[in-house]
Amino acid sequence: MTGELSMHDRGGLDYAELDPELEHLNEEHGDTVVFVSRHLAGVDADLATASVSDARLVSVDQGGLRISVDRDDGPSSTMTVPFEQTPSSLDEVRLLFFQALGHARAAAGDTVPPTSLEREMADTQNLRTYVGEVVRSIEVTPNVLEVTIGGLDGYEAVGGDEFVFILAPPPGRRELTVGTDFTWDQYRSMSDEDRPRGAYYTVRRWRPDRHEMDLWFVLHDGGQAAGWAASARPGDPVAIWGPRRAFHPPTDVDTYLLVADETGAAAVAAILDQMEAQTERPGRVHVILECVDEDHEIDMPVSGSVDVTWHHRGFAEPGSGAGFVPSVRALDLDTERVYVFGAGESRQMTALRKFVRQDVGLPAERVSVTGYWRKPVA
Repeated sequence: MTGELSMHDRGGLDYAELDPELEHLNEEHGDTVVFVSRHLAGVDADLATASVSDARLVSVDQGGLRISVDRDDGPSSTMTVPFEQTPSSLDEVRLLFFQALGHARAAAGDTVPPTSLEREMADTQNLRTYVGEVVRSIEVTPNVLEVTIGGLDGYEAVGGDEFVFILAPPPGRRELTVGTDFTWDQYRSMSDEDRPRGAYYTVRRWRPDRHEMDLWFVLHDGGQAAGWAASARPGDPVAIWGPRRAFHPPTDVDTYLLVADETGAAAVAAILDQMEAQTERPGRVHVILECVDEDHEIDMPVSGSVDVTWHHRGFAEPGSGAGFVPSVRALDLDTERVYVFGAGESRQMTALRKFVRQDVGLPAERVSVTGYWRKPVA
């Protein structure tokens, strides 16, 4: 993961930009949306006694979360879960949704099993923060920089599209403002001047014998972590929080489709490394990648079962154009045993997710498609 889905987006909030986030929650944590709707229905008098059978987040505005609700005992309607405060960033919208989930859990009690998002949040409670330093930086392509971080004693890799959250010094400073005792509660209480800059990034390589990891940063995206990477020098301190992974194919899968732009290239390469090391190789791996031109193509670990197709966008802006759906539509996929992994610009990933879920008909457990960054609306 080399995008800027940052945990501290402090700029003004364009609510239309939240559509990919809502789509992600609906697709990956639909049970959680239903849970929140079912147990917070009392916030709307018309839904106070309703039996919620299904629900989808449809929009966010200053008033709160708008949820379309299907009921067993009546017609569909829309409910609003009000915000406790007006959000000014994507991070704050996420936190307010977590608060709504907490209120729903308090109303439901412990007898109701945890939702998928609650299980994911529980898993993150065990994640650690490691403090290391920059070892070296090398150019992978004209717009991709590999930064090696060393001194990560005790780090335990999880493999696949393993990703960590980079915690770099605040803008304009070289000293680190967090340590190994870092928590997100601590982060929220920090001043803007002391908050570390960062984002999620995929571990391209982990060398346990040297306690070093390589990370790929796309330099054109203007994100804070990419800005730090561009100016980082050997010896500069940096912390990481993690690791986690999203690549979890069912055991019966024998065909894979891996789709990414430059921000997801490290994830695709790491997954291919893992496949190469497995005793039982997949029957077929289709890889569709986007970059500027031939000079920006990245060498991928390939074998006889891997087909790599590069799409060149030329002078077009990243995240623009038709996206990946036409290329995926042209493939003759075995929909019974295929697994789709996608990583890139949020709107293009949303289009890809909708296509493979709705048009192709793949179940949710066979699709892991994530927006790593968002192209600003003109």
